[in-house]
Amino acid sequence: MAADDAALMHCLALLHEKADEQRFVGLLLAARLVTLPSHLPLLFDAAIPFVRRLLLSPPPDDPSLPNPYRTLALTLLASFATDAGLHARPEFLACAAAAAAPFAGGRGTGAAEVSESAAVLRAVLAQPEGLAEAVRARLASSVLARAAKTGKIEAEAARAELLAAATVLARALGACRDARTFELLHALLSLLRAARRGEALPPASAAPLGKALFEGLAPLLGSRLPAAARSETLQAVAAGLHLCGPHWLVGNSPSLHADSPDAPDGAAGRLVALVVQLSSVELQMALYDQPGPTSAACEAALPACCQLLEEALFRLHADAEGEGEGGAGGEAWLEAMSDAQLISSNRAFHSAVKAALDYAEALRAEVAAIRQEDAPSAAHESEGMAHPLLLPIARFLSAWMAQPSAPDATQLYDRAISLLPFLRDATASVAAEAWVDHLRTHGRVPSNAEESARVPPATPVSDETMADLFTRLMPHDPEAQAAMAQWAQSNAAANGAGPS
Repeated sequence: MAADDAALMHCLALLHEKADEQRFVGLLLAARLVTLPSHLPLLFDAAIPFVRRLLLSPPPDDPSLPNPYRTLALTLLASFATDAGLHARPEFLACAAAAAAPFAGGRGTGAAEVSESAAVLRAVLAQPEGLAEAVRARLASSVLARAAKTGKIEAEAARAELLAAATVLARALGACRDARTFELLHALLSLLRAARRGEALPPASAAPLGKALFEGLAPLLGSRLPAAARSETLQAVAAGLHLCGPHWLVGNSPSLHADSPDAPDGAAGRLVALVVQLSSVELQMALYDQPGPTSAACEAALPACCQLLEEALFRLHADAEGEGEGGAGGEAWLEAMSDAQLISSNRAFHSAVKAALDYAEALRAEVAAIRQEDAPSAAHESEGMAHPLLLPIARFLSAWMAQPSAPDATQLYDRAISLLPFLRDATASVAAEAWVDHLRTHGRVPSNAEESARVPPATPVSDETMADLFTRLMPHDPEAQAAMAQWAQSNAAANGAGPS
């Protein structure tokens, strides 16, 4: 054993030589002499700089041939990934970015290289700190993209790993109170986006992730965040709704359980109400100076806010007969929220709708002016208009107009109805979806006040007395009147003849 250790130390010494040939020989020999777990840290410290160089070595001229230098480096990294102390080291994480190069570049790779690269990336995805590095290096999306091309089983396995990593990271985010918070938030959002490229999760798989998202995102939403962090948090909520359904926003509150009767009113709906309020504010801020040039951050945030508001519109307008995903329809959100929260949410909806209408009307006027200058006879005033924010706004307005309460907001509803031709033209090239079909077929619906005005007024109450009624209804019969008079006289005589 001592001889083996001495031989290993001699090989490790070669890794400190200046010539690459000596380093490569030392690395090959040392890799064969590593037989104990205690040898891995020694090899890691001596070899990791050279391993990174091997990972970056150019491929052979013939793309069908393997890269022996890269293969050796990946084999060593896969071995290092088995040690919990090593795969958390910054040097390992830096090499992980180079390990994912074949995935990002899209070039063909052999099965062994794919397997070893996946082992390295799995080690990175197993820890919160590594996840942030993985996202910066685009490892998460690269793994999923590669797996999606190799078959359904591999794609589902990669997605499961991403979701498991997102669960770990969401819990870490809830407990984080330092400068890493925003870095972890960005990593979580990237993982959720990568895993979102599929259908919603079954309830059994969604429950752990939903609980972790509640624990990680609720404290952030309840605190004062910079604009960028607030936007990313709302985008993470939207991605969580797509993956886990709507019930995780209220399902972790103690007020939903029978064993907590003393929970304050609206405690379960606090997060839902907060999401609605923040989404409305974020939408208004995004549309403040629109139409005009947009930033990438705005184009990412606005669709998420529209999605959250749309989800809340349908959930909070649902009744007991409308059963949605999870078998409870909108009851979970309705029962969780207090009256004050529902009122404030309704105001937030109206504020968001007003901002959306302002934007759509301004865009319609701008497009009409351009059409008037270029081609006064243009058939469609929105033809050729492709403003990046128009489609999510059109979908949001379609969702609002579909609600039974929309016609009661008379001014907003009238403005939305006047925009229907413009919105229909703007979505003419969009693939048929439910919201597009609704826009194309929707017509003005009368409000409750208008329906009441159509009911004919009731007959006015008459001042006619009962005696007048009988006089009017009973026929005038002289013989009957004489008989009644005789009967009255006989009764009076009989009463007068009685004892005093």
